[in-house]
Amino acid sequence: MQIFDKHPEAVKDYGFDYTDWLDGDTIDTSTWTVSGADKISESHTTTKTTVWVGGGRAREAKLRNVIETAGGRTEVRTILLRIRET
Repeated sequence: MQIFDKHPEAVKDYGFDYTDWLDGDTIDTSTWTVSGADKISESHTTTKTTVWVGGGRAREAKLRNVIETAGGRTEVRTILLRIRET
C-alpha cells in the first residue's frame, strides 16, 4: 500500500503503473473507489491507471483500484491518503 499526504483543498492525481505486473498483458477495465475524499475523474491506458482526487473530510482517505486485463486477470491495489492541513 502506498501512503501520501494531501491537503484537504488540494486536487491531485494518483495512480499505478502496472507494466511490470502485466508482463505483456493489457488493462481492459479499471475502476477506482474513493472513500474519505472526492473522486473527480478516472482514466486508464493499457498499462497505467489514474484517479483525480479533491477534498478530504476525514483524517484518511482510501483510493482502491481494481483492474481486469484482456487476458482475464484481476489485480487490486490501494493508496492511503493522510489528509492534513500542513
